[in-house]
Amino acid sequence: PEMPTDPSEYVHAIDRQRSFQAVALSAEDLERTNLYRANAERQRSIEAAGDLEEFLAGLEMQARIEPIGHENAERSAQLLGRTNQFNLTLRRHTVGEVLSMAASPDWIALAVRLADRFGDSGLISVVLARVAERALKIEAWVMSCRVLRRGVEQFVMNHLHELARRRGLSAIRGTYVPGPKNALVEWHYAALGFTQVERSAGRTPWEVFGSAERGSLVPPGQILRYDSDG
Repeated sequence: PEMPTDPSEYVHAIDRQRSFQAVALSAEDLERTNLYRANAERQRSIEAAGDLEEFLAGLEMQARIEPIGHENAERSAQLLGRTNQFNLTLRRHTVGEVLSMAASPDWIALAVRLADRFGDSGLISVVLARVAERALKIEAWVMSCRVLRRGVEQFVMNHLHELARRRGLSAIRGTYVPGPKNALVEWHYAALGFTQVERSAGRTPWEVFGSAERGSLVPPGQILRYDSDG
């Protein structure tokens, strides 16, 4: 923007441009100060704990998986659009696109919420998966960096295995697409028991078979309550 000569007028000039108007406001946005405060308390707790397992067991985590609908589509699209590190395919979707997928019988659109003894972290993960060729194909999976290393990814994968079993599907497939900031999840599927199908410069497909026989991936005591609506 063109700025006035007098620096004291910069704030007013920027305000008149309306470049920073929020186009959407979610419940998580309104609670952001409390989320930051709770995260600081968690950090102090992990520093005081003897090890990671002790810290996780003491969090008293409660997770909930719910289908995406009008009440959470805004936040789901926001998470898909903003997340860069834990983002396996780098795909961005609008609210309308997310709702369209959620309404289709060929798609599974899930949102994950997490709370613990320090507070409610809100909606922290989104999974969009398509049913095709007797397999569940994960087209997008994002998760807030605030909840990394807490077992949420294993928790979600347990649920995906159960959904695949209910639908009579024989495999779950996922793809990692490298980007400038998502090297964190390059081996995400390997850690969840997937086998690498092939590898190219632009994408790495993964696959796991036998969803019906899959056991639990979440160590006992980490996530204490499992609620599912979808």
